[in-house]
Amino acid sequence: MASSKARALFVAWSLGAAVVLLEVLLRLGAALMPVTPPAPEANTEALRVLALGDSWVYGAEAPRGQGFIDVVAELLPELSEGRPVQMFNHGRNGSNTAHVALTAMDQSPQLQPELLIILVGQNNASNFYRVAEVEQRLGAQPARPPLSDQLRVLKLARILWANYRGSSDYRLEGQEQAQLPAIPAIATDEWGQPTPQLDDLLTSPAAQGYLQREVESSPPGTGSSQLDLAWLLLYQTSRRDFTAAKESEQKLLDAYSWQQQSSAVAAPTATTPAEVLSRYALLRLARERGDWRQVRHHGGALLDVAQRNAISDLGGAEAALLAGDWRRSRALLTAAHNRLPGFLDTIDLASRFTPQARDALVYEALEFEPTASGLAHERARFLHNTNDYEGASSARREWLKRHPQDLQVAANEATWLVNMDRGQEALSLLSAAAPEQPMQMPPESDDPDLWRYYIASSAESGNREAALTAIRAALEQAREDAALLGMASRILADHEACDLLPKVASRWFSMRGDSNGFARHLSPCISSREAAHQLKNLREDWGPLGDIEAWTALVRAGHRPFALLYRDLDLVIDAARQVGAQVLLLNYPNPSEDHVVLRDILSDYAASRPVHYLDLWSLFQQRFNQQQWQDHLGPNGHCNAAGYRIMGEEIVRFLAEQGVLAAGS
Repeated sequence: MASSKARALFVAWSLGAAVVLLEVLLRLGAALMPVTPPAPEANTEALRVLALGDSWVYGAEAPRGQGFIDVVAELLPELSEGRPVQMFNHGRNGSNTAHVALTAMDQSPQLQPELLIILVGQNNASNFYRVAEVEQRLGAQPARPPLSDQLRVLKLARILWANYRGSSDYRLEGQEQAQLPAIPAIATDEWGQPTPQLDDLLTSPAAQGYLQREVESSPPGTGSSQLDLAWLLLYQTSRRDFTAAKESEQKLLDAYSWQQQSSAVAAPTATTPAEVLSRYALLRLARERGDWRQVRHHGGALLDVAQRNAISDLGGAEAALLAGDWRRSRALLTAAHNRLPGFLDTIDLASRFTPQARDALVYEALEFEPTASGLAHERARFLHNTNDYEGASSARREWLKRHPQDLQVAANEATWLVNMDRGQEALSLLSAAAPEQPMQMPPESDDPDLWRYYIASSAESGNREAALTAIRAALEQAREDAALLGMASRILADHEACDLLPKVASRWFSMRGDSNGFARHLSPCISSREAAHQLKNLREDWGPLGDIEAWTALVRAGHRPFALLYRDLDLVIDAARQVGAQVLLLNYPNPSEDHVVLRDILSDYAASRPVHYLDLWSLFQQRFNQQQWQDHLGPNGHCNAAGYRIMGEEIVRFLAEQGVLAAGS
């Protein structure tokens, strides 16, 4: 008995020792070999440099091949000790630090550079491209990997088991579990110009009238009473004829025996082209009214349509965005754009797409030349959403000349005029739009548009107590309205009225469904992490879609442009550290006041981080007088070819003097 027990212990000890030895060998092999092999395009014999940043790194305002990164690539062989130089320029127009961080995290393991050159930051205050993706990626990383992921023996066992069972049981780390909708390629003509991909639903004269916004008369018949009703409702909605649209809306609901809903829960999936168009028409009416819960409801019917087209994709994108699934929404928006490039409804959604969740394809849809000019009220909305407030005001005035009693548009213009200290003009517009309403303030009616004007005029002077009194009165007397609650939340945030703001912002979210906007409104009072926690219960009312982690990431993205700069640049440094690369951080040699402020921010950052920092701004200031400096800049504030040449020369001189590329530096 003792002998068999000893044999069992010996076998167990031998197996344990073998496992430990295998773990040691696997770790030793991992230490000797890179975690990710270099990409095929990376020459392991070359001095590899990865350049990351915005339009300056891209070389804007200089002929192709004459940006400062091109100059660095030209001069670096002087420092490479006979090795070839490989420059990977990932500069992108409009990039912010979030995009640079993600690019560094993705490209550094692939290219294994020895040097990263970084110039970024000027777009952080206005561009939130990919911010939510950074938050999601960070949120997906545990503070400490579980033991099962640390032990390489277990990893090997999982791989061997997957090979035995088939690869479907083995998922790469970080791979998206959710399957996003397929995105069709843009069709082009023989000259390479984008062309629309029209199915039967969009080839009729009625459809073409809507796509071209020729909607002043009734649409031509299609032979289908349901399609005719849907097109009629879309025409009426486009010209904001709400009286007629209300009648058409009821007829359309009756035609399908659909019930009018106040819930944001998704409607049943549309199964025919007529149902797709009808749901989309009801969605557009709700969107024009500002009823976002109905947008979510009708759009939900278009999320899983079997035979997709541009209409179903666009309606589904609206619903997915309100339901918090910004990745799915982004894919559907891109698909709609590729099917119908320049469609006004696509550009409308792209202009409202949560900035923190936008990617390059959303920007492509946003900036695409529209195929129709659109009605004046549509142009006003687009211009406002793209920060052209003067242009938006002109477009609203154009609309109000023909439709002076459109109170919603008049209130939009009146609130802007009040902020421009043109209160009498604002009052005149409202008097024309609502002649039956006495223009005394506060309003006697419960109309939210009049109350919006009252809040704006009360807050214009900056008097905190007057603003809060007006908001409290509106909350008690006005009808619930997303635009009204949104304005109230913004003003309360400006005054840091943290006793009232959370309640108002929650009411606003329940009507608007904008999770990132909720965090932005509450930012003076609570952190974006706390905002995400508070929103979890309210989120359920919107029929949430997608992973909770992605939704939380969007809330946490908030609106913190320069706090994010520090966070994102730290991620770049960490990505460089993992491949043993040096980091050279630059600032902008532009004399404008904004770039002076950014120079100070970048200087403070570099002083506390393990980076090499080259103050190009000071070098240009010392080298040139004001006119000479301007001579080295292009019309839009970047360097021209001559300026870029000096930037490149100064960078290579700095690298040489500091010994940045010396062995062991």
